[in-house]
Amino acid sequence: MDLDAVSSENNINTINLDSDFNSEIFIYSCSVENYINKINVNAKSNVESANVEISGNENLKEGLNEILITVKDDNNEKVIYKIYVNKEKKVEDELKEDNKNINSVTIIIAAVIACLILVLIVSKLKVK
Repeated sequence: MDLDAVSSENNINTINLDSDFNSEIFIYSCSVENYINKINVNAKSNVESANVEISGNENLKEGLNEILITVKDDNNEKVIYKIYVNKEKKVEDELKEDNKNINSVTIIIAAVIACLILVLIVSKLKVK
């Protein structure tokens, strides 16, 4: 089985799964960059007459996506392989999240300093 990541500009990159394909293993995973919108899956059955259907490989959303590869034989018996694809966050979103965390820490530090100054002022007033 071969996987190719396709960006909105139709650039294509090969994707490596967490392990090599084995017909006895039914669940796989991989990660892609945020600019990837689709994964082309080239999956073939060992049985010529089997039908291979692929779904969930387009319009990937940020976070976890599930691609299903369903193989049906002539007797309508089927085997389903799953590929969990983690589409990473946009770098901008990660920076915004980091800035929120930094701002929260700054506010907490400022509040602690303000409390310490207030305690010092009150203690000096009591001494007089």
